Amino acid sequence: MPCQGTRETKSFFRSRPSSRNNNNDETTDKGLSKRVIVTATFGGSDVFDAGANFTVFKVGDLVVISGTAGGLNNGERTVLAVTASNLTCDWPFKSEGPTPNVEVRTQ
Repeated sequence: MPCQGTRETKSFFRSRPSSRNNNNDETTDKGLSKRVIVTATFGGSDVFDAGANFTVFKVGDLVVISGTAGGLNNGERTVLAVTASNLTCDWPFKSEGPTPNVEVRTQ
C-alpha cells in the first residue's frame, strides 16, 4: 500500500492523482453557455439589439457586459426582464450606441 503523507486526504476514495488533468466540473466556464456578441444600444435600464439575440437569457441571470465604448457600461447587472431584442437590468446605463461587438454573458 502506498504511503500517505500528513498533508494528503485520509482516503484514496474519489481522489485523483495530482498528475492527472482536472475533471470537467473544475474546468468548465459556465458563463459560456449563455454568451452573445451584439451591436448594443444602451438607454435607461435597457440594452437593445436589433438582431434579437437575447433569448438565451432569463430573468434573474447575472450578466457581465464588456466591450462597450470606453468601458462606459461595462460591468455586472441582474436581468429583470427579457425579450428577444431587449434586456432590462437592475440599474441604469449611460446612453450609448449602437456599439458593435459588445459581449453579454452570464457569470
